[in-house]
Amino acid sequence: MIRFLQTPGPTKKIVLSTLLLIICGGMVITLIPGGLGSDLMGQPSQGVLAKVAGQDITTQEVRDRARALAESQVAQYGPMGKQLLPMIMPRAISQSVEQLITGRTIVAEAERMGLKATPDDVRDELQHGRYAVPRR
Repeated sequence: MIRFLQTPGPTKKIVLSTLLLIICGGMVITLIPGGLGSDLMGQPSQGVLAKVAGQDITTQEVRDRARALAESQVAQYGPMGKQLLPMIMPRAISQSVEQLITGRTIVAEAERMGLKATPDDVRDELQHGRYAVPRR
């Protein structure tokens, strides 16, 4: 193999140079994080965790939802709750990501199917549907 590469010949040099350029180009395209039009490659842009039906779910949305969720859980534990925050926060973040993705997916699928609900429909379902609180 080494003797083959050491022998002179313009065809050999052109073929090996082309192969080397293809390998280098492939490395540039695949190894640069967020580079070369990451939206074109199907990767989300900076600060975007997921894309659902063309809508971005940003890190800021997840942080806000996770903070609210963690604060509500900390409030349940009273004065000792602040000490539990480092243990609660990772779970709150994962729950927030799941909730945001699931919620956006459900809304996108409902829109795709043509389902629409007016505020009166929602109010009626809450008052008389399966989630209604029975009056005593």
